[in-house]
Amino acid sequence: MPEENPNFEHCQENRRRLRDAGVEVTELPFLPYDEVAGETVAASYLNFYICNGGVVAPVAGADTDDEALEIIARCYPGRRGRASCPGLVIAYGGAAHCITSTGPGEPWLNVRSC
Repeated sequence: MPEENPNFEHCQENRRRLRDAGVEVTELPFLPYDEVAGETVAASYLNFYICNGGVVAPVAGADTDDEALEIIARCYPGRRGRASCPGLVIAYGGAAHCITSTGPGEPWLNVRSC
């Protein structure tokens, strides 16, 4: 992500900490944004779901979607990267992983349709 992005320093610090702890880090240099209920939110590709033969990742309809899916799929050999509904953003930052997880909570009424 560009240095002028307000999340840049946080990402750099997170990367440093993970590497210092011995964790292999694959950089995904994109962080697209979308509008949800009048608010600009980060539409991270990293809220993905790993399933048999694939990795389903949220996409934002950005020019970087295809390359982001390729990077994610390379981290999971033998699985294909698949996009969830373009532009799918769930209020409060949820996406492919969140909607496949079980747990108590309110109904998923904040999903914007494809």
